Amino acid sequence: MKFKTFRDLKIQDKYKTIRLYFILSLCFNIIGIGILSNVIVINVNHNLMPVASPGCSPLKTETHHYLPDITKAKLYFLSDIFEIGSSTYSIGDFLIYFGLFLFILFVIITICFNIKTRRIG
Repeated sequence: MKFKTFRDLKIQDKYKTIRLYFILSLCFNIIGIGILSNVIVINVNHNLMPVASPGCSPLKTETHHYLPDITKAKLYFLSDIFEIGSSTYSIGDFLIYFGLFLFILFVIITICFNIKTRRIG
């Protein structure tokens, strides 16, 4: 069987290409929503990210602001309220990580599928 280029595959199976773009746009939309939620909560709280725990890392102290009562912050549910280890994370952080995870997983699956189906002849 003759080796097919990406252009030949795109012409032969346009639905495969549409699925590729749909999954990629889904990954980047999830990442964009995470970034947007972080930007919104920072802008609403005077360019500081409210933090529920005083134990955030020292590198984050310039941009993060510890509040003993996190519910007084505006949009506090989007702020850093999840403490994992010595760091705190927000919903936006989790969305960014989830979108990156999906993107990397998609790339790995695509590469493995192409290696499996490619025949050099």
